[in-house]
Amino acid sequence: MDVIGPITARLGTVTVLGCPEVDINDVALSCGGTAMARSCLTIRGSAGRGLRSVRVLRNRLQVGLAQDGILIADCVNTLIADDEIEVASGKARVSPSGLFEEPLSRRRLTAILVANPKPPPARDVGLKTLHAGGFVVSFNSAIPQEEWLRLSKADPPKPADTLNAKAMVAYVGRLADGVIAEPARSPTFSRSLQTLGHRIGDARLNALDLDVKRSLVISGDATA
Repeated sequence: MDVIGPITARLGTVTVLGCPEVDINDVALSCGGTAMARSCLTIRGSAGRGLRSVRVLRNRLQVGLAQDGILIADCVNTLIADDEIEVASGKARVSPSGLFEEPLSRRRLTAILVANPKPPPARDVGLKTLHAGGFVVSFNSAIPQEEWLRLSKADPPKPADTLNAKAMVAYVGRLADGVIAEPARSPTFSRSLQTLGHRIGDARLNALDLDVKRSLVISGDATA
């Protein structure tokens, strides 16, 4: 990854270009203006002709938010020592909200805060299907497809259940009634009953009509 390339053209409060030998010692520099992409000191040669020697010693540099103290590019020999870089509060006059308004800062913050973003898993809601005997039964249910497949595997359709479409619809109804009779067969349905019980109380929950409970398992009519 080329880190320095995108910023080599950045200018500084003091900028030295193409000078074969550079010595900058015992000076005080401060970035100015409101721009965030600034440097106190910039020294650079060129990709085809690097500087022979750069020495930056005992300097005092004051920078603001997202500003650089020293930027050196395309140099053969470099010595940087005993420099003091102070980050001055309020320099560049950028507020936290301003970070999200400035495109470069927004990209930098996004790279720091967000890594390998992935879309959330699709919610398994709505239409479910079961296949058997050449028939496909479709129905709406809040119970995930995976749980329906486990239910069908635990209680597979008998030959009589695959005689015709009506028999297959009845088979799905039998699976639903089995879940109502033993809620532990479906973790999703069991959690729904617990939540409903907390809201209306166990007495009212136990008194619910079978059709009401069935609607928590299958919404509407199954078709094949």
